[in-house]
Amino acid sequence: MKTQFFSLCFLALVLVTCASCEPCAGNSDEDTVLCLRGLPKEDILQDQAIKQYLSKHRVYVSLSTSPTRISKLLPVLQTVDTEYVENILLALPQRYRNKEDGQYVIPPEIANFPKLKIIRRDQDLGPIMKLIPAVEEVKASDPEAIVITIDDDTGYPAGVFGQLIKAAIKQETVSAAIARNLDISGLDRYQLMPSKTLLSKPECYSGHEISYCDLVFGYAGVAYKAKWVNTDLLTTLSTLDPSCRTSDDLVISFGLALQNIPRVSVSNQYTPLPTQFAFGFRADALQRGSGSLQVASNSDVTSLRYRTCAKIMHEWVQKNILF
Repeated sequence: MKTQFFSLCFLALVLVTCASCEPCAGNSDEDTVLCLRGLPKEDILQDQAIKQYLSKHRVYVSLSTSPTRISKLLPVLQTVDTEYVENILLALPQRYRNKEDGQYVIPPEIANFPKLKIIRRDQDLGPIMKLIPAVEEVKASDPEAIVITIDDDTGYPAGVFGQLIKAAIKQETVSAAIARNLDISGLDRYQLMPSKTLLSKPECYSGHEISYCDLVFGYAGVAYKAKWVNTDLLTTLSTLDPSCRTSDDLVISFGLALQNIPRVSVSNQYTPLPTQFAFGFRADALQRGSGSLQVASNSDVTSLRYRTCAKIMHEWVQKNILF
């Protein structure tokens, strides 16, 4: 109980003190794009190990969206720093939520956006579509390729992509601009998470530039090497219960923990908070109004959904001794 109290206090402190961490908030979409693109970035190719890695292996940015949001994607795409990126992969199901009326109309400015490639899948897996189709697309030909997932309503600081790539290569970990521990949702992380943070490493909330956490927080950007992502496992976990379908960050992190893949948060001058565009607060968000709760997302609802899904995944592991 004491651990949960201090964790919640820490989160509240972060939310209060980081109101100014969104350096480009409060502007028009056009101004936000210009502001984010003008933020500082590190030339990661000055590091010879990174330069050598990227000479052999490609980097991809991946996202998914809904039929009502695809026409709003342009400012999101305009904030993606593609200096190190081979393609932006937009993963779309043939029908949104597998419904007959879930057809996509793809605007020309999206279809023709530089480096963008649309990949289609028969089934809609929900928000986890931002990761699974992209990994399936690149893994067979290059398991060392890096896939960075982003959200469809968020603008990204120019420096964040390089930092996520750098950490994935140098730290050999899944890297996120924002991560947290499971106890933030009121859950016993030591009981429910399959693997524990190594005490010898900087733990989440430690104040270090790189710290090890339970959950990678998807909206701020997460980098994976394709070989670390078991798409069959994640598909299974995400379909165990409606609460898991819309808890993609939890499902992905739980699946990585089952495979003993570390997850880290990267925090430095190049990774300020991203900026959510105004349409991101509307009811057509991928994670809203779905699952067993059938209500719009908020912090309390997300915490309840996480509790339900985490316990279901934990019980599934106990019955299916795979690892």
